[in-house]
Amino acid sequence: MNLQTAHKISVIHTLFQSDEQLLEFLFSHKCPELRDLPRKLLQESRSLSRHYQLLIQVAMDIWCEQGGAQLADLLSDWNHENWTNFLMSMTQFHEIAESE
Repeated sequence: MNLQTAHKISVIHTLFQSDEQLLEFLFSHKCPELRDLPRKLLQESRSLSRHYQLLIQVAMDIWCEQGGAQLADLLSDWNHENWTNFLMSMTQFHEIAESE
């Protein structure tokens, strides 16, 4: 696994607060890659709660810039804990990017 991939996984782990269900939904258990095409994962995520859908969209934006997360949706649907996790993960992402 390359360093950039490891960093992205770490950031997504922070965003998901280590939620195994979300991590297993998004990633292959065999290797550090999405378990399916981004559009298929987004389509599958529609069966999950709105909260999980938004987390998956943000994580996919981090991973491959194909999640399509919209700020308006985050503002209307996220609670304080979601925002705290998001800000922590974005701070981590920014710190990693600056150090590279």
